[in-house]
Amino acid sequence: MVCRLAAVTLLLILVAVGPGMRRPLEPVTAQALRYTAHLPLLLAIAGPVPPARAGGTVVIGQSQEPDTLYLYGGTSLGATHVQNALYDGPIDSRGYDWQPVIVRKLPRLEDSDGSAELATVDVEPGEAYVDSESGEVVTATERIAGLPQITARFRLVPGLAWEDGQPVTADDSVFSQRLNCHEDTPTSKFLCERTADYAALDASTLQWRGLPGFADPTYFTHVYTPLPRHQVGDRGRRMDQTAPVRILDDETFTHHPLSYGPFRIVGWQPGEGITLARNAYYWRVAEGLPYLDAVTHRFYADAGALREALESGEVDVATAEGLGIEQADALDRAARAGTILPYAIAGPLWEHIDFNLDPVDGRQPFGACRDLRHAIALGTDRRQLVAQVQHGWGEILDGYVPRRHWASASEDASAAYTYAPQRARDLLEALGFADRDGDGVREAIRDIECPIVVDATGTTRERRIARDTELRLTLDTTIGNPMREQIALEFQADMAEIGITVDIELIPANRLFEDGPDGPLFGRQFDLGLFAWSTAAIPPADLYRCSAIPSDDDGWSGANETGWCDPAFDKAAARAATTLERATARALYQDAQRRFEAGMPSLPLFLRARVMAASPRLQGIRPDATVSSETWNIEEWRFEVDSEGSSHPAERRRPKRIGRAGDPRRNRAPAWAPDG
Repeated sequence: MVCRLAAVTLLLILVAVGPGMRRPLEPVTAQALRYTAHLPLLLAIAGPVPPARAGGTVVIGQSQEPDTLYLYGGTSLGATHVQNALYDGPIDSRGYDWQPVIVRKLPRLEDSDGSAELATVDVEPGEAYVDSESGEVVTATERIAGLPQITARFRLVPGLAWEDGQPVTADDSVFSQRLNCHEDTPTSKFLCERTADYAALDASTLQWRGLPGFADPTYFTHVYTPLPRHQVGDRGRRMDQTAPVRILDDETFTHHPLSYGPFRIVGWQPGEGITLARNAYYWRVAEGLPYLDAVTHRFYADAGALREALESGEVDVATAEGLGIEQADALDRAARAGTILPYAIAGPLWEHIDFNLDPVDGRQPFGACRDLRHAIALGTDRRQLVAQVQHGWGEILDGYVPRRHWASASEDASAAYTYAPQRARDLLEALGFADRDGDGVREAIRDIECPIVVDATGTTRERRIARDTELRLTLDTTIGNPMREQIALEFQADMAEIGITVDIELIPANRLFEDGPDGPLFGRQFDLGLFAWSTAAIPPADLYRCSAIPSDDDGWSGANETGWCDPAFDKAAARAATTLERATARALYQDAQRRFEAGMPSLPLFLRARVMAASPRLQGIRPDATVSSETWNIEEWRFEVDSEGSSHPAERRRPKRIGRAGDPRRNRAPAWAPDG
């Protein structure tokens, strides 16, 4: 079903597409808005934080019950909430960057300490290498000289041990890599296929070496989470003696995996909860960690019921995936009453409106005109969108990475995106769109020709909008998403103010994101498209490459449905993607972002907010935009001490309200895929 709404009606919001669909997710930013997740700001604004003490049990409410806790058995967020207590690191991804956890440092070529090496090697016929153009693994048919090959070494921190006291060794990580790469393990094999070898050099040192030609800028993250190869499963066999396919259904490995993290599994009642207790062999126990004695995860299918459980004290934490932005008003009221403390984190998903510069179905090519694209950007009140659609908890986005990202082109908002409706009207008038009949809708007062670049060599073609054509565009987005429907309505009203009529077409996600040539978006049969992408530590510049434009030539597999092509952008993005030194990569990514802003193939709207909440007596929570689960640092959580010295005070402390200024610290996020 396709639901069409005229310019006076309503818009749509994107529905999650899921891993089987190929495109948009959303970018993530770590800015805390009306409430902050950062202790330093609380100290500065709310005064000294009350003392905390070790001990106590924290109860976490979440919507998803895991199917399995086996690291390679699934990817549910519900499982991640629990797994964070079982496994540390090995590397965290916070604040759009990476941090070592159970490795002493991240190996970097620029450090010149031997932790990473870049060699130039030759490949003989019959040997595998990564082709620099396609990025695919191929077999050499002749001798190929001068290919880059990266080697990275990781040293585990001392004191790592499983909950049974057995030491965690490099061999446990090698075993994990072998499982991950096995054909019967349901994981991506992208890195496996591009790895020459992964080996233990000694009990605490690991070495990863890539295939020749694999110039991967994230080489310093290629270390695998250790798994307990010595653990005995249901069938009486050690994990390293069990076939990978059998591990997937062995209840010991899926429900009671051994831990080297701060807590260990002690019970799992299906449909009710999972209980964990402090791990006496945790490698940070000398620091007094973890502070808590125990953790319980409970499951709530209904967001309202979870919020009520938090307000009543039945749970101490309500996860973002369990609450949702729809609970914002109720959370705000509870915060004012002092019963809860909300945490709003913007990112990594970012809503945006894409322009179609080169439609293939014969419609008027409005998107081909750069000044028209800029006028629409100037006429869109994104601050009002954040206030209305995100309850003030989202973050306005300029470009495809947040301003706090290491590769951001600017710390300041760009004038190209600033709300200026009169400037928008002036641009439209100068382009040749005017309202001659006074009906509130502009028409082309002459034939308007706008050039577009059609390939990476810089070839141009004129696209023409015929005289007397009404400036009326259709906005496509997903059906059934109240947030996007509200975005569409707000955008529709903004455009009416500058003389542009916008009709809204609500389309099921599986239809909207269908591959070309039949799909509306990726078949390039649309005017405007509203959906979301996700950003991460590596900027998603590849989304807008000339080679990513979906067409017959690539089997309609590309993600750049805008049809925008800028050879200079391509060159900067391509070099950045294979540049191994951070400073050089930053300059290239920034150049690409400035060209994206000038070309304006897409109008970034905002980073979508994730909202969680907790008891005001619970300290140490630090949600992060690029970390999917709030429990990433659960070993640091602790309860406030009341006047009687108890870590479970009877009376809750009223949370202090924090200003709307953004706060720069948070992280984690994976591949780009369209989010509905």
